[in-house]
Amino acid sequence: MGARVERLDGVPKVLGTESYGADHPPEGALLVRAIRAPHHAARFAFGDIAGWAARQAGPVRVFTAADIPGRNLFGTIPAFTDQPALAETHVRHRGEAVALVAGAAEVVEALDLAGFPVDWQPLPEMLTAPEARQDGAAA
Repeated sequence: MGARVERLDGVPKVLGTESYGADHPPEGALLVRAIRAPHHAARFAFGDIAGWAARQAGPVRVFTAADIPGRNLFGTIPAFTDQPALAETHVRHRGEAVALVAGAAEVVEALDLAGFPVDWQPLPEMLTAPEARQDGAAA
């Protein structure tokens, strides 16, 4: 009490010299990048994912919620898994993942995700109570 405790990993992190697992992927390992929502609340629909994948510099696989077997949910407490691993039709916060792109490291690192075929329909960020109760309101 009353004395600071020095973190053993603090100095390398502050200096930017800390080594993380992603800094040294095993030879031949695939990399994955997430396609994330640029909006705080939006509905979305995918376009021609196969066509987009075919135009990349090398083979990539794209995974969406439809590719997840079983329940598309996760959570920190197993009995309360209530968060979708990948959003299905709408996003609830900026940065929510809607798809994953996997491939060889050099291909995935060179991806320009700006052209990924997803059509965003932004929703109001705040709904009144009556609006939230209407059929089709964002969940």
